[in-house]
Order: sequence, then structure tokens, then C-alpha cells
Amino acid sequence: MRDENGQYWHGDHAVAGGEATLQPVSRNTFLRWRRETLDAHMGPKLRNALHRLDDRHGVFIALAERAPDFAAETLPGINWKSQNTLIFGHLPWAAMTARDGTLILQAAGHTP
Repeated sequence: MRDENGQYWHGDHAVAGGEATLQPVSRNTFLRWRRETLDAHMGPKLRNALHRLDDRHGVFIALAERAPDFAAETLPGINWKSQNTLIFGHLPWAAMTARDGTLILQAAGHTP
């Protein structure tokens, strides 16, 4: 994610509705992750749309290993090879707390 101040952050194993601890990373590290993890698995339209988020503040990009419960059902005849799901959006600064060089993402209504 990129916070409201422009710093890029990375974390693993975040859970929807829970807290996540992120460590600061460079823009180059973020771009390498995006290129190696996401770009190779999407078409040009989605890739271009995602690239427009690179320098926006307060934006997160996440890759879920399986489709979340809120994902839309598809036709049963589709044999998916993977359930990886791309999730992105804006995270309000109020949901973040910086502490000891890490960024804590808080669940809604939760204060550490």
C-alpha cells in the first residue's frame, strides 16, 4: 500500500477485518513485486488500470490466495486453475497507526 504521505508499505497474511502489520519498502521494491506477482497474470487493460494506482496516496493492492467469501459465483462449468483474487482500493488514513517504523492497519472500530 501507499500511505497518505507517499511511503510504500508491504505485509503478508493480512486478514479481512483484522489487523495487519506492514514494513516500509521502496517504490522500486513495490514495482518489482507488482511486476513479478501481478502483471504477468493479467491482460493489458487491467494492467494499465492497475499501473495508474502506482503513485496514488492512500491506496492498497492485495492478492488473496483464494476468492474471498464476498466474491461473485461463476458458472459451474468454468474450471478455474487458481482462485487468486486481486483486491485494491483506498484505505483512509484514520485506519492506520505508525508505531516503531511499522504501520498497523486497524479493523473498523478498533483502536490499538
